Amino acid sequence: NTAGFTLEKYRDNVLAAIQALKKQHPDAEKHSNGYRQLEMHLRNGIREVEDTMLAAPAPYKPPLQIVRQDLIAMDEELIKLLFPRRPTDHHPSTPPSEKQP
Repeated sequence: NTAGFTLEKYRDNVLAAIQALKKQHPDAEKHSNGYRQLEMHLRNGIREVEDTMLAAPAPYKPPLQIVRQDLIAMDEELIKLLFPRRPTDHHPSTPPSEKQP
């Protein structure tokens, strides 16, 4: 399956690009340009895999699903690197005191 092989190679290239970015610019918040570009490209790649899965015969779908899951995991990793400090869902146990007039 040529499409499957091509997408597996794409996945491997994305992984290599992420590793190179981490090595060259470990702080994604301060040096976000490459991370953002790769994340946008990766989103498009995920869509391409999903489109290929729709057209692929059933026997070819399982390897494509694995590639898709790997790409989604890499995309989530890039998002976490770009936005490491997400607000928590911590709600105070007591309501804030109201000021009396």
